[in-house]
Amino acid sequence: MSDTKPPADGAALLSEVEGVVQGHRDGHGFAQRADRQPDIYLSPQEMRSVLHRDRVKLRIIRYDRKGRPEGRVLEILERRKAPIIGRLLHESGIWLVAPEDKRYGQDIMVPKNGLANAAAGQVVAIELTEPPSLYSQPMGRVTEVLGEIDDPGMEIEIAVRTGTPRSMGTMEDPASAAAATRAGRTAWRAVLKVFMSSLLRAK
Repeated sequence: MSDTKPPADGAALLSEVEGVVQGHRDGHGFAQRADRQPDIYLSPQEMRSVLHRDRVKLRIIRYDRKGRPEGRVLEILERRKAPIIGRLLHESGIWLVAPEDKRYGQDIMVPKNGLANAAAGQVVAIELTEPPSLYSQPMGRVTEVLGEIDDPGMEIEIAVRTGTPRSMGTMEDPASAAAATRAGRTAWRAVLKVFMSSLLRAK
């Protein structure tokens, strides 16, 4: 986005507003404003410290050529407390939950003592124990094991719990979804190993 004059009916540049984050599977997001003005664009960098449905305070930092605002997150006002539904994965010695609702945008790390006897590949509900930041992924613990991904009725169960149609989940196109997920994790893998090692040393 490039700086330009804000629209006459929009908020002033550098003004502070509140909104609810709406993630996008491509990594960026938007904040739906409480004042019902146009949504505010959030870059992938800004989305690293927030999750889909968080309520935030942000500052409008620029407008694009069409007068659409872009924001910077100043404060997390409220974290969504509902469990996140996803598949438990075990990669390179690290346990992760990949949310079925791709608007969450980040995998959630799970320490070994937070697995609740769940097995790799199972669909689980996870509760956040540590929120994301610019430099670390969120952490959580498994609160419920829903079952295997191919269990009868699992597709409906996931849709009901996430409030999203199948097309927004990982089952839409298994091959491309898996490739995109692997690519997204690769950039974090070295960081995760160092982080998990530091946790183990702290114990």
